[in-house]
Amino acid sequence: MTLEPLVDVLRRIEQGDRDDEPGLDEPHRNGEERQSFADRLTDDGIQTLIAAYRAGLTAAELATEYGVSLSTVKRLLRKHNGRLRDASP
Repeated sequence: MTLEPLVDVLRRIEQGDRDDEPGLDEPHRNGEERQSFADRLTDDGIQTLIAAYRAGLTAAELATEYGVSLSTVKRLLRKHNGRLRDASP
């Protein structure tokens, strides 16, 4: 096993190389830049999600419906709705 790739990575870190640092600026599979879930939703879409939450759907149910993580839905609800209700029955 050669250590050359690891040595190269360590050298680049030491030099502050950020040319191919992973993150949101990285192109998506289709070549387009990634957008956050909230950026892909229209204002109407956000209001629909909030209305569904206020009508009784849980954040987990919304996450499943929208195909995103629970933390994404919670973050969006907190940003636009203020507080989350208690998840316990």
